[in-house]
Amino acid sequence: IVEDVRIEGFTSYSGAEILDAAGLNLGDKLPIFKAKSMESSICATLPYLKNCEVSFELPGTVIIALADESPVFCAEIFGEYYAISADLRILERADVRNNFGNLIYIDLPQVSRAVVGEKIEFSNGDDCDHFRCFAFSFINCVNLSSFPAMCSARASAERLFPVNNSV
Repeated sequence: IVEDVRIEGFTSYSGAEILDAAGLNLGDKLPIFKAKSMESSICATLPYLKNCEVSFELPGTVIIALADESPVFCAEIFGEYYAISADLRILERADVRNNFGNLIYIDLPQVSRAVVGEKIEFSNGDDCDHFRCFAFSFINCVNLSSFPAMCSARASAERLFPVNNSV
């Protein structure tokens, strides 16, 4: 019997959202043989999760280890805007681009399918490995450069010393 649920890792989701996604309640039978299906259900329901691992500590503890995914890109697909992870997984949909103002806007090859929580499928039949390689290389180059520090320094300076462009 489930007596305790321990959630480990950093995530923006609440404990209640995670338990709902897992289909788990205190007092349920301990779902020892359902760990993989619980992991799949949690990740399918909560798209900002990068990974999820369910384990058990007998006699009655369920341990759910989570890691959040960060959006990096924004793209327009089928007239809607999407927040996209570095490995080209759709994290969120919006009607306007402004919802993702801080993300890098990218033009994608023709897309055949875009579903929140899943990787983008491209029309040419392959999964565009070259595009994924570019995305990973780009992110790594930016992270290894001084660019992120310069951006934060500039943002901090602009907050401290706002520029008045009015005439």
